[in-house]
Amino acid sequence: MTIRISQFKSKVTGESTFKVEGVLTTSSIGLLEQAYKTLRTQNAGKIILDVGDLTFVDFESASVIRRMKKAGEVVLRGCRLFTGEIIENSGIDANDSGVG
Repeated sequence: MTIRISQFKSKVTGESTFKVEGVLTTSSIGLLEQAYKTLRTQNAGKIILDVGDLTFVDFESASVIRRMKKAGEVVLRGCRLFTGEIIENSGIDANDSGVG
């Protein structure tokens, strides 16, 4: 299974969005983190993370998304019940204070 990350900016609102599709696991979360960090250096506003087309997310990846959301820098969209539960309940670890 693979992950696909698309980035686009709304012409109407100016919001930057990452659309994440497929399977998000420990082996692929680095791609999302790198894209996020790159966009953060270019854009001080909130970033929309559309996770509506995720078919699976593991706990480590969910923890990364949770930290981004908790920092107030990411707004989740398209979050299905299972995905939302995994992200919200992914556990708090020592690195929960910020994005890696």
